[in-house]
Amino acid sequence: MNGALAVKKDFDGDKFETRSVSEAEVLGQGDIFHLIGKKEPPYLGVVINADCDLANGKIDGVVSYLPVYTLTEYIHEFWLADFVANQKTQILRNILGLCDASHEEERHLTEWLGSEDCDCIVESLSVSASLNQKTQKRLSDLIDQYQSAFGVARTSAETFARICSNQKDESGFAKNNCKARIHRWAMVIW
Repeated sequence: MNGALAVKKDFDGDKFETRSVSEAEVLGQGDIFHLIGKKEPPYLGVVINADCDLANGKIDGVVSYLPVYTLTEYIHEFWLADFVANQKTQILRNILGLCDASHEEERHLTEWLGSEDCDCIVESLSVSASLNQKTQKRLSDLIDQYQSAFGVARTSAETFARICSNQKDESGFAKNNCKARIHRWAMVIW
């Protein structure tokens, strides 16, 4: 396997042992390998061809494998971008709801949030929507959250950290959201 470092499983009495193997050694089903030089995840794979097909050369020169993602890789590849987009939409819709505005105005609001400061926006919306002080405070908090998290171009991980920092219980929010996603992911696998 060019560009891969494999770990071979061997049955030794009553237990499996693992060891590094050379490129010339034949791989077996269940062997784990590291894809050396790969620029993005996954960096690991598990051979899924049947041992008999591998031993008899019935693989057409291709070793089939199941990609293996670490938890961190999985979160970055499959969860963070959607989570961040959903949080952005939720904050925007909460702002629109406070002002009794329609969802069709979301694009205009997004542009406005990117070009004006919080106080200016709150003042303008408070007048046009006749907002009381309590609603103005909630609106100000939502705009601050939005501008803090989404006001500058960031990676999904950086934006996630900003979203968490806007919560009363920063670590609890992060833990609960990650835990919920991992639980949903585990339910798919099992």
